[in-house]
Amino acid sequence: MNYVDLKKETLSVTYNNVTYSKEFYAPAISVAGVVDETHPSWNPSTAYLVDDYVIVSELKSIYRCSVNNTGKFPVGNLNSWTFWGYLNSVNMFACDENIGSKTIGIDVIVTLPFSQSNTLGIVDTDFSFVNIKQINNDTSEEVVNFTTSSRDISCGSFAEYSYKPVDHKRKVIVDNLEWLPNSNLVITFIGSCKIGTIGRGLIQDLGMTMLGTSLEWETKSKIKVDEFTNFRTVLRYGKVRVLTVQLIFNIDEFNRTANKIDTILDKNILFVPTNQDKFSELITIAYMEKFKIPLDNPHTIQTTTTLIGVSN
Repeated sequence: MNYVDLKKETLSVTYNNVTYSKEFYAPAISVAGVVDETHPSWNPSTAYLVDDYVIVSELKSIYRCSVNNTGKFPVGNLNSWTFWGYLNSVNMFACDENIGSKTIGIDVIVTLPFSQSNTLGIVDTDFSFVNIKQINNDTSEEVVNFTTSSRDISCGSFAEYSYKPVDHKRKVIVDNLEWLPNSNLVITFIGSCKIGTIGRGLIQDLGMTMLGTSLEWETKSKIKVDEFTNFRTVLRYGKVRVLTVQLIFNIDEFNRTANKIDTILDKNILFVPTNQDKFSELITIAYMEKFKIPLDNPHTIQTTTTLIGVSN
């Protein structure tokens, strides 16, 4: 199994000496073909009424007034304000809190910084055609230029997922882009589209094979982190697929593999399956729960864990 620890960026704002922040997958240089919401920016002197909407521009966030108030900063007063989501152009880079939301547009062009990366993931996205170009900024050369069309891989059951012919693609994973010190990607969605998640980074070998064993669904969920144990509980908004898998890897690679797993526990990871991994379409952006690895087999380690898929 290969994986990408997706590049991220943290936006923050300070109000009354308190700093608030939100994490995103590294955003775009520019986005065209998308219209953002036009709610006013929050103003501390404005009297807000229930159902008023405001934007906290530093966090690209929309809040809805739930209790009449004046001067209550939305991010720090969730008894008076409800987090309503991110701006339309930012939804495709949302991480935990708003993952599953989509950027909606027509003929959308997304320009991304792609320096020192080699893998792109576009997942949970409704589109007809998408063109992807990689440009070497030092020479202005197009090093990659291709167009792909979509097919629908949605399934209603585990059996249907396992045996149904694939006839529609809702994701594109490109793992053969060039590592360059200074490059951009230009992603052009032709026609109407709804973009779920765009992420990029460096592909790495996790050093093990994953075999699917069981599949369950969770809805209206969100991640909750226990403040004492630091364990994650899946309580995400939107649908998620929970796949229990068997992990197989060689004892000789145990330390290297265990160390890599430890670095990605409790993170959202873009999984890029190899030919040996099963149910590869299912495992896209997910995180691993902690698991106990047995050491009683001198040749091969086999254990099970749970992957929580957040985008298909």
